[in-house]
Parts: sequence; structure tokens; C-alpha cells
Amino acid sequence: MTKGIRIGIFAAFFLILLRIAIGWHFLYEGLTKLDSYRNPSDEQRPFSAEPFLASATGPLRSYYTRWVNDPYAVQRLDRDRLVASWRELINRYARRYSFSPQQVGQAETKLEELTAEADAFFADEAVQFEIRDYLAKVERIREQERQQLERGRWVEWGATELDRLRAAARQQAEPLLKWVDRWSAELRAHLESLVTEEQRAAVEQRPWWAFALVQWPLPNEPVARVSLAIAYGLTVVGACMLVGLFSRLSSLAAALFLASVYLAHPPWPGLPVLAPDGGHYMIVNKELIEALAALVLATTPTGRWVGLDALIRGLITRRLQYRLLGRADDAVVRPVGQPMRKPA
Repeated sequence: MTKGIRIGIFAAFFLILLRIAIGWHFLYEGLTKLDSYRNPSDEQRPFSAEPFLASATGPLRSYYTRWVNDPYAVQRLDRDRLVASWRELINRYARRYSFSPQQVGQAETKLEELTAEADAFFADEAVQFEIRDYLAKVERIREQERQQLERGRWVEWGATELDRLRAAARQQAEPLLKWVDRWSAELRAHLESLVTEEQRAAVEQRPWWAFALVQWPLPNEPVARVSLAIAYGLTVVGACMLVGLFSRLSSLAAALFLASVYLAHPPWPGLPVLAPDGGHYMIVNKELIEALAALVLATTPTGRWVGLDALIRGLITRRLQYRLLGRADDAVVRPVGQPMRKPA
């Protein structure tokens, strides 16, 4: 009975290189998402997982959409909630850029202008009829979703009657939401125009970690919490894989995250295709391949070959294990040329 499997030095080298590559991918994605909180703009909004979760098409779509604040845009078609969201947007800009009283007054003037347009829009009888009809459809959809969950059918396969109801509801809401989204974009553009170069430069000089932790406390909305957890999770997992710290655990976490991304939009026959990214997929896509690669790394101690895991093991765990169990190395896979040695 062999004590372990020995692999070549080149295999070990490329496994370490694979871990570093995936780690850098995760780390850069996480830092980019965190930086979007520090310096958002019209081109780069603060990262939100809501569009991805709301458009989930895989078998776990009911689970993913539970995290979305307003999957059917009901709040955006409510006049009071819409105006409240505009006021909160103004408050966020005022806090972020330390608006002067004059800037706040200009923002309030624009808010009054847009509120008057929204009041006229929602007072129209034809619009009111469309909204009532749409809300009735949404209620039927939610009732069917509740019935499915009560029956334990939290996994949805292929196109269903519920999918057709969702598609019809989205098509009916689209003309109404065009007006709402136009007003929201107009307010955001106006607020951007109020920001001076000095105020923008002051924000850009803040470190992303201080901004994310201090200026953006833990939000109340579930999707905002998920988005922040994704940004920090990608950063931590990527950093651990890059330096070889808890390399197996971090590789497993990376594989689970990639699997969740894959199951949200799997390229399976009969399911809608997400916006194309330049490739063509059938069953297998980039996320699945990277998840399988991360699982390979989760089964090999690459951090003990090159990484902080080797330092931790050499200083602490290897000696402790030898004292307790009488053996100094429990690695299943060891590269050629790395003999088992007792600690000094």
C-alpha cells in the first residue's frame, strides 16, 4: 500500500501556476467591484448583483430571485417609492461629495421638476389602468411561485407556464418603465454635473477599503448585502489563492462560487441565453471549466509546495502533528524530489 502519489516537478509547477492564475482572476474581480463603490460614475455604477440574479434562468432561479429587491419592478411603478428613491440618491451624492448648500438646493430643484412630471404621469387614467393590470399579473405570478415552494418544487426545469407569465408581464411593464428609468437617469446625470473637479478628486484619493467600510455601512437590502459579500469574498478568496494561504479551502470556495454562477445561467438546451460574451457554449462554458480547475486545486496541497501554507505548516502544524500522531506529513500528493522529513 503506497503512502501517497508522486507527481512530476512540471505537473507541480503548472498546478501552482494554475492556482496563481485563478487567484489573480478572483482578486482583480473583487478589487474592481470594491473600487466601484469608491468612485462610481455614469460609466461605472456601484457593483450590484441584482441584474444577474433577476435574470437567472437555471434550475435554481426561484432561489436566486429571492435575493432581488424588486424583481418585477413594482417599487419603480409606485410614485411614492420612486420619489423616495430619488431623494435617497440625492442624499448619497451629498454625503459622498460633501455637497454645499447651493448644490443641495440645485438638486432639490431638479427633484421637484421630476416629481411634477411623475405626478402627471401617474395621474393619467390610461397609465393607472396599465399599472393596475400589471400588478394583478405580478400577484398571480407570485401566487404561483408561493404554491411551487409550498409543494417543494424549488427547482424549475425548462420553459413553464410561469415563464410565459413572466415574459408577458415584462413586456407589459417595459413601456411604463422607460419613463421611470429616463427620469432616474436624468436625475443622476444632473447630480454628476453638480460635482466639482475638487470634490471628485477628494473622493478618488480615498482608499477603497476605507470608503467601503466607513462611507458604505452594511446595507439593509438583501441584494445589496449579497453584492457586498460577493465583492469582499472574491477579494479574500483570490488573495488566499494567490499567496497560497489556506489554498485548499480557498480553492474549494472558488469552485463553489463558480458553480453558483454556472447554475444561474447554465448553457443548457431550451434555456434562454445570457448576453453573449464572444463565445458559443453548449452545456460547458468558461465558468464550469474554471470550477473544475479549482476543484483540482482543492484536492492538491499546492500551498505547501509554494505558498504561505508551507510556512505555517513548517512552523506550527507539521511539528504539532508529529508530536501528536507520530508522523510529520499527511499530504496525499507530493511532487518528485520532496521527501518526507521529520521536524528538527
